[in-house]
Amino acid sequence: MAKKKIWAYAKDKNTEEYLIGVDHPLRLFFVWEARKIQENDPAAFEKLQFFSTHRVEQERKKMHLHKNGFFRYNPNQVSREPEDGDSDSISHMLAIAAIAQLNEINLVCGTESFSIKPTSVDTERRIQLISEGRYRYYIPDIVFTFDEDSHWAKRWGKKLAVEVKHSHACEDIKIKDFESHGIPIIEVGIKSISIEKKLNIKSPDMQQMEKYFKYLKHIFSEKVYGKILSNPVSVNFHTEKIKEKTNELDFANRKLKKLICSYNKLKNESQTEIENKNSKLDRNQGDLNDLRQDLSDKKKTLLKLASELDVERSKSWFDKLLGK
Repeated sequence: MAKKKIWAYAKDKNTEEYLIGVDHPLRLFFVWEARKIQENDPAAFEKLQFFSTHRVEQERKKMHLHKNGFFRYNPNQVSREPEDGDSDSISHMLAIAAIAQLNEINLVCGTESFSIKPTSVDTERRIQLISEGRYRYYIPDIVFTFDEDSHWAKRWGKKLAVEVKHSHACEDIKIKDFESHGIPIIEVGIKSISIEKKLNIKSPDMQQMEKYFKYLKHIFSEKVYGKILSNPVSVNFHTEKIKEKTNELDFANRKLKKLICSYNKLKNESQTEIENKNSKLDRNQGDLNDLRQDLSDKKKTLLKLASELDVERSKSWFDKLLGK
């Protein structure tokens, strides 16, 4: 994380209470807003004490609005947080702020498209992980939690880290550590839409920063294109999938048992029918054999009569007269 910020919380110096926000529990001051208050209402500005936006209140540190246009930690409260290559990039900081402000994020990662509605957003969460036998500390650009009945919410345990890539990609060791600890990462590249590309300027003023921030919010409100770097599977997701597959197997077994019963019933019915038909066929065969025998006997009788007739025909009339 950077030693300079473009946003901060603020307390009223008189009441020691944080200023309440409209869309969020605490009001978030961007540098251009703070500068406008400083220039237009110095008395109101002097009542404000700025703080970092850490999720845990005890971790928040005092900050001041620097003349060059950033919030910086007070000298005695310099952050010891680990930095990455894009920490001081204005485009990087503004992209983080723009994405973190979205109420719904429409993500496109390759062929996958899905939406999340954050229940919490953290841009300064310090994460301690065990890596290669020792502790490592990371602060993702954004950590979202979301409570949805969706594939990705179940797979990722309803959390997501987003890393904004301007010129420096997410380190391999970070990806490995996050995945091994069940933390998903989506990397959002902004090089082609950076403030340097958009406005062709390296050191934008407050007005240009505000304009670019609104531009980012507009395009990110439609789609946020990213790449899934860490894609872990939560224990609950595994458990649910096992339960789902077990139920599918039980259903398949019940269906198989029904099919076996139906098959056996049909087989038995068919066997009975076959036996009945065979029995009937045997009876018909017996009748047929009787008819054949009767026919054979009748043929013999007929032949005998024909032979006798031939003999009678061959006798002379004198033999017939004498009765020979």
